[in-house]
Amino acid sequence: MSHPNTNPSPSTSTSENNNSPQGNITSPLFSHFALGPKPLGTGGFGCVFRADQVEFETNKFNVYNLSWNEESSVIEPDLEGTFALKLIPEGKLSEVKFMSKLCHPNIVASYNV
Repeated sequence: MSHPNTNPSPSTSTSENNNSPQGNITSPLFSHFALGPKPLGTGGFGCVFRADQVEFETNKFNVYNLSWNEESSVIEPDLEGTFALKLIPEGKLSEVKFMSKLCHPNIVASYNV
C-alpha cells in the first residue's frame, strides 16, 4: 500500500526512525510513539497508524480521556497508552487545521495540529 508524501518540514524533524513503517519520514513523534507495522487506514488527508506511547512524560502531547470520579464529582484526565496517529502531508496541513476547529458527530476530532 503506498503512502502519500507525509514528510514534515526540516525545521520540525529531529531524528529518523528506520524501524518506522513510513520509511524515510522523520518526526519528533517517533521518539515518543512506536507505530504499528501497517496503516489502519488511508484517506484524503494521510495514513492512520496504531501508535503505542513509549515515553510517558507528563501528558506531553495533551492527549487523554476524561474519567468521572463519582466520589469527588471531579472529571480527571487519564493518560492513555495506545493512540491512532494520522500522518498528514504538509500540503493538507492548513485544511486539517481548519477542520480541527469544527465540532460535529461525523468529523473525527483532531488534537495538537
